[in-house]
Amino acid sequence: MGNYSAESKQSKERMAMTQEKTTTVTADTTLVMNHTTINTNREFHSEETSSYWLPKDEEEQQRLTAQHFAFKELYNGNILRSVRENLDFEKGISVLDVGCGSGAWIMDMIHDYPNCTFYGCDILGNVVQGLPYEDSVFDFVHMRFFIFALRKEEWPIAIKELIRVTKSGGMLQLMESMFKVPVGSSFPTHKFSDIVYSIATSKGQNIKITDELEGLLSANDNVKVVQSDYRHCSLNTGTSTAKKLIWNTMKVMKTALPNIKSIIGLESEEDVLKYINEFNYCLSHTECGFDTCCISVQKM
Repeated sequence: MGNYSAESKQSKERMAMTQEKTTTVTADTTLVMNHTTINTNREFHSEETSSYWLPKDEEEQQRLTAQHFAFKELYNGNILRSVRENLDFEKGISVLDVGCGSGAWIMDMIHDYPNCTFYGCDILGNVVQGLPYEDSVFDFVHMRFFIFALRKEEWPIAIKELIRVTKSGGMLQLMESMFKVPVGSSFPTHKFSDIVYSIATSKGQNIKITDELEGLLSANDNVKVVQSDYRHCSLNTGTSTAKKLIWNTMKVMKTALPNIKSIIGLESEEDVLKYINEFNYCLSHTECGFDTCCISVQKM
């Protein structure tokens, strides 16, 4: 079994150690409508230097875990073909997951590749301020879904830091995804995405990162892009992946709704319930979807 048992425990311990202190929103009201509960008592990161604005409580960890399996299904696995071909996961390599969140990717990878050594860091292991590792220590570095975590000017810094901790000949894999909605102010999904993008823009985040990620990676002369895999998932197809992503999107919307309902114009609980139902219908019956890029690079 190699490093499986020891590293499974160590990975969990490392992830626990990297969970930073939280600030709890003290409002304890909940909206209960048609068996749908909106939790307004959420916990958020208190790291002042970070622009990340989604929660970090148990409910969010469950969403992140479900999100993991949705995108694993979209890409038929956790790692790209080029990564599998260039690195010997069966023999055992050192792997770092930056922004490990709920730890779902690491735990899934441990199950598939028990001979590897896994490390995970989250917001305290800040990729912009510097990861707590020496140069050139990992064979494979993985990072995904930082669109709402990094400011535009922080992306080149983060990428250089990922490259720094990767061994020569090692691989990096980055994935980002963007929610796409039909154009038209009458669609509830359009109103919501406009607000989310406005929040992200106000925080200096790059909402076009899925289109620019490959170029940002290519700008570093000590790596080469090996594979760029762009995929789209339409949510109105009724597939297993689409259903998972609809559930995930609904969870994100309900997380944000208590803070943005006045902007949308929702005044009563009846208004909120109607909006939730219309939003859910729109996801599964219109041209909503996710554009996703997954890119692997090798350090020269």
